[in-house]
Amino acid sequence: MSTKPISPVGPAPLGSLARKSASSGGLGYSFLGSFFLKYSNGEQPKLVDQVKYLLRILLHPVISYQWITCLSEPGTRDLWALRPRLATKLQRPYLAKTLGARRRKEALVNHYHLIRALISYERLVEIYGKGHVLLSIYSREHDRRWDLRLGYFNELEKEGELTISLVDTQTALRIANLTFCLYVENQSTVAMVGGLQSTRHENTRHAIRDTSKLMFGLRPKATVLWMLREILNAWGVQQLKAVSDKTHIYQHWRKRKQLDFKYDEFWAEAGGVIGADGLWILPLQEGKRSREDLKPNRRKTHELRYAFLGRLREVSHEAIERLRPNLGQRAALSGTILSIELSEPSQSVPL
Repeated sequence: MSTKPISPVGPAPLGSLARKSASSGGLGYSFLGSFFLKYSNGEQPKLVDQVKYLLRILLHPVISYQWITCLSEPGTRDLWALRPRLATKLQRPYLAKTLGARRRKEALVNHYHLIRALISYERLVEIYGKGHVLLSIYSREHDRRWDLRLGYFNELEKEGELTISLVDTQTALRIANLTFCLYVENQSTVAMVGGLQSTRHENTRHAIRDTSKLMFGLRPKATVLWMLREILNAWGVQQLKAVSDKTHIYQHWRKRKQLDFKYDEFWAEAGGVIGADGLWILPLQEGKRSREDLKPNRRKTHELRYAFLGRLREVSHEAIERLRPNLGQRAALSGTILSIELSEPSQSVPL
């Protein structure tokens, strides 16, 4: 795997700062320097935010050092250069309202150690930059296309690290976003979903309705959950958890606001059970309803949906394989986008 430094985004990135810190071991230099450098979009942090950040570091100096050390490691430091706000994650509510600072640090460090073993350096740079298209779904009949993407979004940073999005290319709207994090718990690898939502826009509801209709009743949020399960099974993740209505990060006293989505209802439909810690435990395999349980007028739609998902699974396996480190001969294929057509059971073809 290549470890050549990338060209960081923005006028004053933290990549070189992280590398200097890694060689010198300077915790104070790293964090203090991050107060006075601009974010990757050129925005200057407010003084009050810089002061709050410093005070929170002083409250947790040891775990703050451990987190900055993780960010400074080869394979991670260039992601930090792309996303300078990563340094502030430990000092904010994160993933679920029940996580304290130490557990936040463990989850974050675990995630970056795990993900570097699962995704190639080149792919991670793409994911944390402009985002990576896993595969495309298209309808020739209706002249529509949707991209399943894997990316990182600052606006979703409190809900996890990686986001699987379903993008309606006609409107450029992310009509479903599932944000998750990987960590180790009781010697098992766990994926935790911290958020599931759609982009707020006046055309989002209409795009969701059209997409569900064209995809044989498969809702966008169900599509990204399906994709997550495919990825986790390929990665050998042992457990899938998700926040509830009560444990969502925006129920934290520092970030409390109205939720637009009923998590409990959706996870129950997905076969989940609520755990003693208030988090949902979801099956890693999607349940399939028997034909006899369906109304006669809906059976044909379900048959088409399951046939489509069967073909989509074949394409998704190749898409996930292309994420892995040490691609070898597969590297030559990585420039093409895998795609699948809705209207007929054809094999994947490059766009």
